[in-house]
Amino acid sequence: MSLNDASRDELVRLLSQARQSKDISVRAAAKLAGVPTATAQGWLSGKHLPTPALRDNFRQLLAALDLRIPEAMWNPDAEFVKVSGRAPYLGLRPFGVDDAGLYFGRSSQARRLADLIDAQPERRGLIALVGGSGSGKSSLLAAGLIGGECVDGRLAGWSAASLTAQTLTADVDADVIVIDQFEEILQQDVDRVSAAMDAIHALAQRAVVVIGLRSDAFGVAAEQPVLAAALEHPMLLAPMTREELVQAIVCPAELEGVEVEPELVDLLLADLARDESGGQLPHSLLPLLSSALLMVWSQADRTRMTTADYVRMGGLASAVETLAENTYLALPPAQQELVPGLLLRLISVHGEAVLRTQIPTTSLSESERTVAEQFLKARLLSVQGDQLSISHDALLQHWHRLAEWVDDGRLDLRVREHLRRATSLWLDNDRSSDSLLPVGRLPVFTEFVADPRKAAQLSADERDFVTRSEEHFTSLLDQEKASSARLRRQHRLAITLAVIATATALVAVFTLVNTRRVKLDAQSRQIAYAIRSNTSGDVFLEAQMALAANDLADTVEARSVLLDTNANDVPTRWLGNGPSVMAKAPDDSMVIRAGAAGELTLWRSDDLTATAGQSWTVSDDTRPMYAIDIAKVDGRVLAAAGGTKQASIWDVTGEPERRADIEIGDETILAMAFDPDGRSLVLGDSLGHLRVFSLADPVSPRETAQVDVGASVTSVAFDPTRSVLLAGGASGSIGRWSFDGAELAALPALTYEVSGRTPRTQSMAVSPDGHWLVAGLGSRASARWDLTSPDVSPVISTDYASWVNSVRFADANTYITADSGQHVRVVDAATDQVTRFLSGPMLMTGAEIVNGRPVAVDTAGTLMIWSRFGPSLRLEGQPAYQFAGDAAGSKWLAYADLGPSSVDLWSLTDGLKKMPSPVVPADVTLYSSIWMDGAGTILWAGSTDGRVVGWRLSETGASEPFVQRVLDESAVLNNVVVDKTGRLMVVSEYLKKRSVLLRVADDGSLTELAVLDTETPQIARFSADSGLLSIGIAQNEVKVWSLADPEHPEQLPSVATDSNPSVTAMSPAGPMLAAGTDRGTVSVWDLSNVQEPKLVHEYHQSQAAVYGLNFSPDGTHLMAAGGDEVFYMWDLEDSSDSAEFILDGRMGRTTDLMFLGDGSSFVGAGNNGEVKIWDLDLTRVEKEICDQRGTPLSDLEWRRAIVGVKPFDPCR
Repeated sequence: MSLNDASRDELVRLLSQARQSKDISVRAAAKLAGVPTATAQGWLSGKHLPTPALRDNFRQLLAALDLRIPEAMWNPDAEFVKVSGRAPYLGLRPFGVDDAGLYFGRSSQARRLADLIDAQPERRGLIALVGGSGSGKSSLLAAGLIGGECVDGRLAGWSAASLTAQTLTADVDADVIVIDQFEEILQQDVDRVSAAMDAIHALAQRAVVVIGLRSDAFGVAAEQPVLAAALEHPMLLAPMTREELVQAIVCPAELEGVEVEPELVDLLLADLARDESGGQLPHSLLPLLSSALLMVWSQADRTRMTTADYVRMGGLASAVETLAENTYLALPPAQQELVPGLLLRLISVHGEAVLRTQIPTTSLSESERTVAEQFLKARLLSVQGDQLSISHDALLQHWHRLAEWVDDGRLDLRVREHLRRATSLWLDNDRSSDSLLPVGRLPVFTEFVADPRKAAQLSADERDFVTRSEEHFTSLLDQEKASSARLRRQHRLAITLAVIATATALVAVFTLVNTRRVKLDAQSRQIAYAIRSNTSGDVFLEAQMALAANDLADTVEARSVLLDTNANDVPTRWLGNGPSVMAKAPDDSMVIRAGAAGELTLWRSDDLTATAGQSWTVSDDTRPMYAIDIAKVDGRVLAAAGGTKQASIWDVTGEPERRADIEIGDETILAMAFDPDGRSLVLGDSLGHLRVFSLADPVSPRETAQVDVGASVTSVAFDPTRSVLLAGGASGSIGRWSFDGAELAALPALTYEVSGRTPRTQSMAVSPDGHWLVAGLGSRASARWDLTSPDVSPVISTDYASWVNSVRFADANTYITADSGQHVRVVDAATDQVTRFLSGPMLMTGAEIVNGRPVAVDTAGTLMIWSRFGPSLRLEGQPAYQFAGDAAGSKWLAYADLGPSSVDLWSLTDGLKKMPSPVVPADVTLYSSIWMDGAGTILWAGSTDGRVVGWRLSETGASEPFVQRVLDESAVLNNVVVDKTGRLMVVSEYLKKRSVLLRVADDGSLTELAVLDTETPQIARFSADSGLLSIGIAQNEVKVWSLADPEHPEQLPSVATDSNPSVTAMSPAGPMLAAGTDRGTVSVWDLSNVQEPKLVHEYHQSQAAVYGLNFSPDGTHLMAAGGDEVFYMWDLEDSSDSAEFILDGRMGRTTDLMFLGDGSSFVGAGNNGEVKIWDLDLTRVEKEICDQRGTPLSDLEWRRAIVGVKPFDPCR
């Protein structure tokens, strides 16, 4: 982009030359561009540039004139065009409206925001988009919403406009009004903030107003009543998934025909998970990523972006630093001297906070314009309209030179900020002399304005303010000298008081007077939103933060995130010291961690969650260890550990005792394994050697065989049933040798291929029965062989996010993996289906299942232990559309999928037990509607051809199905609901006009009782006493019938809803009816007087359609599953109508829910296919998390994660 007048002059010259060569008049040019003549005249004369709305018209004119000129010459928001071509990455600059074509990876969030906007009644209201600095709010609002959804997305046809703190009072006529960087409004003085809130309130009465708010400003924003409703349920900008990050990395380059090397994608994603010190990246990871990609692009050859390019430019963490430093150092010395002053003008200080601000481009000198040009080209600075600003907070956080300038100039920044505020007050008061400041009598100001370099940082208005102040108070001083001594004293006193009052007002930059309760509430909510925005995968950290938030104040946000984190599999953790590996004893009696510092730590299995283990060092020089294994021999437990130039054997039956050191020379041991009897030990090293040692005498190991495999060996394993040794590594295949206890004899190797490549083998394991071999590969994949048919090609699973570093079998049917994508998976060996999915903060290096508990270790050496049973019943698949269970919620849980004819069944009698899925007849296609009688004796389901399927339930599961026709073959049954007694059933025909009431006999046979007139029936429900039946009708009502005589149902007065009642529920504890609508409204009526239903509650928190609704077993609470991806729970005895919990399962749109047992827990489903259980007992959840905590948060971890709150122990 360009700010130079020379560029504009050159544009005018080129336009004039082209127009004259084609003999085109101004009027003709206007016609070619499709704009008024005056507009074209302004373009051609250089008086003004095309506005965003007319840029396509200007491009049309350029095409007509056959002019091919850089867009940066006339478009202030244009991409910087390098000599070698257009750069599709923006660096630190947020995406603008015109950048929508380059905006990838956020389509789901843009659609989610558009859905919230579309759901606002009468196209008006206020929505808050909340996210951390660098989370992508500005880009989502500009490119995702205005440039995307409002152009050709969900909101196509809606007009949109953007306002800022400076333009809030502008006369804007638009359907959607976006106010980004809302925290800037909150940084103003009290009067300005109050005026801004009035303006926003007025805007929200005629349009949908969307504010973009940084999460660290949430507490301050929450104090404004105008924002209260929007902040009660804001849209939290979700972290980008791996797939979305891949899109953001790869797709922009593809637009230019450039390939991004897959290894580069893996490396970038790995670097996003950690910074150079091993900690988590701040919220600025997205601008860091964009800056790194921009720099890689500048290094690449325009056909392929490679890992070598990335390494050459210094990696992710140094991207901003490198880009800024190179831009600065490329300037001549004279221009370098201008950079500090220019950038400090773009920064303001509020207390300890360092914030970006804007200055008019017209305030720049010609030499400053030249300097600004270079930073604009690097996307380190940006221009919006005529306002120049720093592109992103990441520059403040990651360019050390700028940080030093800020530290050195912090006092000057404060002085300048005081002057800026005083000038603003003076201008607001029409330049009244009453608002002038005696700068000459305040030394801190005198020193600042006397320095030409500092004074140059002031705007024209600020300089005028200083000049007028000096003149005014000099005049007052002259008058004072001419007055009497009494008047002089009075004047001096008045002036002194005015100085004190003015100076005091200026020093109070952003002071907020709050009660302690308000402050604690704000801190609690801010921590909760930080958890919602967390991208690290560190569930332990989230749980500790949630405990802290809940301890600070009892807010709905804190309560909710505490329950949410507990439903995300919180581990016990024990900190370590650097990259580590682990092993368990064959009988699960112990676990040993081997660390990078030559330290071993042992846990007896009963102590895994109770103590930090017993540690000792293997050698005095703390050489790292990379391999460990454990065996039981003759009643003793032996552990072998190896690494750099070392291998040793220990007896760990009691106190650890060194039994032997194995001489390995200068080699590094990368893999080791005892044979099944524990009589031999095999070592694999970095030079490609396999060495076998006999342990007939464990004190003196004797080498019996050695094989050179030609490449480093990173994994070894024994087939326990065939006396076969397997080894893999960099060779890209798995070698096999028969083993007689001493010698090795080569067998045919096992080969594999992943997408045409043969990546290295990272790890491998054989199942205890010798049936399966699973290898973890260095290419986001695993390979599984059936060893009963080893000649058959392996099954390749490519579901991994990164390299699979560890594979271990728990039993013949289950194995566990650890990968560099920070994940641990528990997997079914026969199907490769993931049954449990766990996350940690770092790359995972090892995992085992110990007495049913997943245990893993990561590159920081942290050992994590999870519970035997996780909260997720299913991780993926077709969405679970509807739940069914017995009335007590204590016997059965069933759910039907939205899609293929399948039903999952769980027994709740003795914990959770997965039962065989009920068999669906081959000629029946289910329609996802299931129900169960109150006693849990029969499970019912509806079909797509008018038939009902039933299964009798017993302790062995579901019986063979029995099928009956209740409607003709064209009837799709979207309702099959049974009353609590199991004697009455209602079925409804999808999109038609009838529902049928049936009697259920003891043998399960069905008899028609009555046909009910129901126009497009929705969900039906019986009352607890079977006396009432309700059915939602698409015509915005819920019909109710009395079933006093089931053969002659009496229709009662209906209740009206604000839109289609997508779901209804009836209380098990009384005559209460609830309905949730497509607009997200949830209403509750008291039917004590069925002739006059009484509306007792109306909830409006949900921002999208309601898909699931259920009363708690005691009837005191109501829960809803919303299309806005959360679950709501309301206390029906609370008159405030605010939700008690708002739970986010991170499972996409929530589809249904069901209370379990006494109602202190519930099961929920989402459209990502996950089914998960939440515990709703806060006291129990707090105790569970604290009891299994392990190592608490350090002060450093606390300060990084919980900003502004003094560390304390929430488990005290």
